[in-house]
Amino acid sequence: MLAGESTTIRKDTSLLEYVRMREQEQLAVSPMKVTKAVERCLDDIEDLGLRAEIRFRLARAAQVEQDLRRLKEGMRRMRPTIDVDALVEGRKQEIANDLPAAQSVAEAKPSQSVAQLVSAVSRLTDPRSLSKCGLVYNVEFGNVTERSSRFELLTADEVRALRWAAGLGPSTAVTDS
Repeated sequence: MLAGESTTIRKDTSLLEYVRMREQEQLAVSPMKVTKAVERCLDDIEDLGLRAEIRFRLARAAQVEQDLRRLKEGMRRMRPTIDVDALVEGRKQEIANDLPAAQSVAEAKPSQSVAQLVSAVSRLTDPRSLSKCGLVYNVEFGNVTERSSRFELLTADEVRALRWAAGLGPSTAVTDS
């Protein structure tokens, strides 16, 4: 870098890699301290049902945090120039500044966008398409889950909203018979 020239961390790959490594180090050290303190507090709760419910909620929160970390890391690897934190926090102006190519999507013809949305929703509710990705469309509940872990990718409400946005009626998913 030349004197007087400035750069941002997310655009300098060596600085970005350093920051990521430091984040991973901090995550690797700190959870154990918190977990032990929380476990001691939970052991003091006499109501076993309440204790189990709190443990369940804490485990779910930890899983959500881990999923968010993985998603952020994946986004950073796919597009290192995007400020993922701004994206997660909903700061649209910063994201728009980083994505000049996003205008081409906004300028797409409405008929193209609707056709692409209909195609996407059809694939998201087609068991054959989903099975290629290790996913399952649950006809009974209307959600999309990962086959082995049963992690819910899309809730039934989200699937209904996508179908509505695409102008499709109630679920008419193809089933493997």
